[in-house]
Amino acid sequence: MKRLPGLKPINYKKERVGTKKYSTDNVRDEIAKNYNIQTKDLDARISEKYPVMAYPVLPDPTYFYLKEQSVRFMIPSVDSLKNNTISCFYTNPAFEEAYLAGMNTEMGKELLWREYPTDERGSYFRKFWDVPEDPDTIDETYFDVKELHKWHDRLGKNHMKNSKRMVFVVNGDLMRVYPNTTVYLSSYRNGQLIHVMEPSIMGWARDNTYLVGFDVQNEKEIINYYLTFEELDRSLRFSHKSHEGKTCNYENGGMYARHHRVDVTVFGLPVSGIIKK
Repeated sequence: MKRLPGLKPINYKKERVGTKKYSTDNVRDEIAKNYNIQTKDLDARISEKYPVMAYPVLPDPTYFYLKEQSVRFMIPSVDSLKNNTISCFYTNPAFEEAYLAGMNTEMGKELLWREYPTDERGSYFRKFWDVPEDPDTIDETYFDVKELHKWHDRLGKNHMKNSKRMVFVVNGDLMRVYPNTTVYLSSYRNGQLIHVMEPSIMGWARDNTYLVGFDVQNEKEIINYYLTFEELDRSLRFSHKSHEGKTCNYENGGMYARHHRVDVTVFGLPVSGIIKK
């Protein structure tokens, strides 16, 4: 091919313009520097000038919808769990945030399609895991992640509090037969199990696979505790104690109930044994 007169050939490898890699923090810091404002005030100024439009809040735990697709999205090795065993895992906060971000994005598109007044910036879903007891009020402490327009870090770092949790997976007949069983962590003192920590998250993967999680960053924090199972006295009991052979005169139904009262059954398994296995 004949070269046109006066044109100089270009060495693309030599004269290639380098590209600068930006992260979320770099962009925020550069904007704050150019406009001479503090980074902490940048979010407030953006919200004042471009406020997020009102949007519906759906407090439902979203792991339900994920489980409908496949339980393996929650526990990839769920089919390998042996019956009547307890396993220990850590949650994946990056996956939780990616899943919630995707749900909120699609929900914004759905609202726009249905002609709902929206800028598609709402945080409709912010709860991934379920909780053992329903709260009296839905406030910021209930949700797992911050509002999406306040995410300023990489995936896995935008939770409200501890993003990493330790989860015990109880797979077997116990939770299938006694689904109302209360599970918590306790310590053994003076021959008794003393309640020390309530679970922060829970969920059902299958009818016989129960997940219960605690705000624990390292297994060493609970290595000396016991994973405790307590039956609900108003539900199906673990065992039945017979009162045959006792003859008493009961003046009323209250005395009869007090005499035949059966204490709640509580048993615990050492966490150290579960983790080592």
